[in-house]
Amino acid sequence: TQLRLIAAAAAVHLALLTAITVALLNMPGGDESPQPLDPNPYADGSFWDLVAFRLDHVLLFRLETLLIFPMSIALFLLGARLFHAGVLEARGAALRRRLIWLGFAVAAPLDIALEVGGGGPGLILARYGVAPFVSMAVLALVAEFYLRRPEPGWTGRRMAEVGRMALSSYVLQNLVASSIC
Repeated sequence: TQLRLIAAAAAVHLALLTAITVALLNMPGGDESPQPLDPNPYADGSFWDLVAFRLDHVLLFRLETLLIFPMSIALFLLGARLFHAGVLEARGAALRRRLIWLGFAVAAPLDIALEVGGGGPGLILARYGVAPFVSMAVLALVAEFYLRRPEPGWTGRRMAEVGRMALSSYVLQNLVASSIC
């Protein structure tokens, strides 16, 4: 059932990603990099200018949620499968090697190429199509790092601090934003 759900969610995500990419490529100037905002409410505007800008473009900003929902389901279930397959344990060494190879030797160069030379469609494909594979390689690399050392050492402790700070900041951001909004 999990594999069918992963396949279905991934298929929906890939269909959406393909449709968006085709639409961007068929738009006049769709293969060019996005033009800078003029005026730029992020750099030059007030808080209310930014609120007005986001309200004027509410559909565009909310469409991302529709795009990432099936991807999130597929990646969540895939993460559970990787966990049960032992990606975080010594028995998952071969799986980690495959993920590291796939993510860093294949996906990372493709991600960079799409972002540098792909224009708007390339950015979309890199962010929502290729980046999850790079993230799985990072997961495998971090797991490999910790499994090879009985004690985390100086570098491992710094990585743990970064992870705790990132999670703390994310949780705090959501709490503050939820209370304000």
